[in-house]
Amino acid sequence: MQRLKKLFDFYIYSSLHVSLATFSMTKISLLTYGIQDNWIPFFVFCSTFTSYNFIRDLEFKNVAKHEFLIWFMKRRKLLFLLSFALSFVNLIIFFSPVFKWKSLIVLIPFALMTVFYAIPVFRFRNKNYNLRNIPFLKIFTISIAWAGITVLFPLENFGIPFTKNVWLDFLQRILFVLIITLPFDIRDLEHDAISLQTFPQKIGIRNTKIVGVLFAILFSFFQILQSYDFDKISLVKYIIILVSTLFLIISSEKQSKFYASFFVEALPIVWLILLLLS
Repeated sequence: MQRLKKLFDFYIYSSLHVSLATFSMTKISLLTYGIQDNWIPFFVFCSTFTSYNFIRDLEFKNVAKHEFLIWFMKRRKLLFLLSFALSFVNLIIFFSPVFKWKSLIVLIPFALMTVFYAIPVFRFRNKNYNLRNIPFLKIFTISIAWAGITVLFPLENFGIPFTKNVWLDFLQRILFVLIITLPFDIRDLEHDAISLQTFPQKIGIRNTKIVGVLFAILFSFFQILQSYDFDKISLVKYIIILVSTLFLIISSEKQSKFYASFFVEALPIVWLILLLLS
């Protein structure tokens, strides 16, 4: 049992779980447009693992404040080796026939958003600011970057034209990530610096949940614009947005340890499984 707990902790804290989530969202985008490919989703998986651990490494100064950072620093060398290995795999994919270099035009801006999430973008009054430190911007940075990397990048790589439906998918993905990120902000309400101005800090937990419900309604409206038919893709979307909203509604500051970091973050994986089974 203790060994299983250690494996589970490693799965969550090492960013394997969130990496599998971005793999799933990339795979969903490709399946939606009839593309059977695992290499580009795996490229996103490897990139997520490497970038998230890179960001955590830069957060070394806050190690005393967060349990997962303490865990991270104890396994820093192992995670560095895994990141290096996955970066090497990404290099192989990058130079393979499946990767189209033209897709970098789409990928690079969103990748830079991820980099500048941790690295200072500018300096003001003797203080460095990255995208995470700019008030009210943190959650939108995550959502737009994830949407761009998991929707626009893979579709551009396979030459799918950016039609109305693609842009609606992009907007829906932003809204979905916003909804599943809000439980994290509620969880971290007591720990986040007040300067971050997250939704719970700015408008309170109750109003944050109301905003999340409005995001879900807007998501559903975009789905109606995208498809009047109640096909399997639409059905799975309605199910996943309903479940995501319910997870947000029942979230609290005193949520269990892995409520957000495992169950909420598993929703993209569940979405992919439902799509494959439908």
